[in-house]
Amino acid sequence: MHIFDLMLKRLISLSDSSTIHLINGLFDKDYPSDSKVEYPNIEHVSPKLQKRLSDKVIIINGDKYHIEAEIKNSAEIMVRMFDYDYADALSAKEIREDGSMLLRFPETRIIYWESTKKTPDEVSLHFKFSNGQESVYNVKTFKLFDYSIKELGDRKLVTLLPFYVMKLRKKIAGAKSSKARQGLSGEMKVVLDELVDIVERCEADGTIADIDSRAVLECADDLYQQLYGQYEELVEVDDMLKEKYLTFSERAELRGEKKGIIKVARNMLKSGVSFDFIAQNTGLPIDELQALQE
Repeated sequence: MHIFDLMLKRLISLSDSSTIHLINGLFDKDYPSDSKVEYPNIEHVSPKLQKRLSDKVIIINGDKYHIEAEIKNSAEIMVRMFDYDYADALSAKEIREDGSMLLRFPETRIIYWESTKKTPDEVSLHFKFSNGQESVYNVKTFKLFDYSIKELGDRKLVTLLPFYVMKLRKKIAGAKSSKARQGLSGEMKVVLDELVDIVERCEADGTIADIDSRAVLECADDLYQQLYGQYEELVEVDDMLKEKYLTFSERAELRGEKKGIIKVARNMLKSGVSFDFIAQNTGLPIDELQALQE
């Protein structure tokens, strides 16, 4: 499986809150944070015994969503998506009272990691039947680089931020000298600085959990190494990104340790242990212990 597919599969299966934000942002929905999220591992087998498997299906409050991603414009993706969506709809077919059959297709989006002026806002698969009747299967697209890093953060699409390291992919691959790549490393640093800032902001305001923050930055680093690891001029920028997400990890561990200490302190307070004794043995200040007791 392509590195981008593996990355997307990992990112859409982080915490439920991140997944809800992803669906809300991609599909213009408004699911509350306590919505029920399911990740079905759905496999369909064709009449020729070929497997149709999509790892990017999410169910929220019973509504099914299908996400796929592409780099290049290709009409073939519509055939693949329809093939899967039709098989999925057929597996849950409904027979009506009049004997007719109802097929419910999942709502689908195509994410384009890179796009051009020719990349459409909607892609279509047209059907024409022998009686002259025509039908169209439409799927809206989401073009990542139509949005700034800040705009993605504002839409709470934090799980898509790692793919922003692709922003300079073509420029760096096309650079003909070390000096040119050195100049692009400065641009890349600006991109990564903003990416980290937005992740940190989203963690601070509760959009994503600390464990998701680490996963997002680790994915950004993994993708960065896949794309640019062979360029010496970009190693220093990668080191900066590593330092950032390691700091996130250390901070999360400290928060986890602090939660454990607070739990112990609460239990001691319930048992009537004095503030002085608890403060001396946990390191928590008296005023914080008083607040815990209240």
